[in-house]
Amino acid sequence: MSPAGWVSIGALALGLIVALVQIIDLRRKLAQIPTDDEQLVGLVHRVDNELGMVEASIADIEQRVAILETALPTSLRRSAVVMYDAYPGMVGSLSRSVAMLDEQGDGFVLSVLVNRDDSRFFLKGVRGGQGVEPLSPEESTAIGEALHR
Repeated sequence: MSPAGWVSIGALALGLIVALVQIIDLRRKLAQIPTDDEQLVGLVHRVDNELGMVEASIADIEQRVAILETALPTSLRRSAVVMYDAYPGMVGSLSRSVAMLDEQGDGFVLSVLVNRDDSRFFLKGVRGGQGVEPLSPEESTAIGEALHR
């Protein structure tokens, strides 16, 4: 037999093997299909129950997403910290101003001024990116940095 004949027989054998594997896989899948009405009805009920549970889960997730979408714009999501020396003679940038703002620029700025003998805390409200009361330059810087993040 010529080499071309062997190649044709090899290709035919390979094709038969592939077809045999596909037939075996198809028979395995067909064996999983219920054969009587009771099994089929039971399968449909199980699928229906599972779909009901999935639908309930989706409804719960949709409700939670709606709550989060409502709360998200007012959550404190923008922040910045400015470190500085608040008092003459103090080095090491121990004082801080921390701005915490929501998407509309509302929130607060907290300043901690550190001296050798004591520390002072100041909390000031922020509305629309502006201080409700006069701000120090460091507090204004913290707000500006928070708004641009």
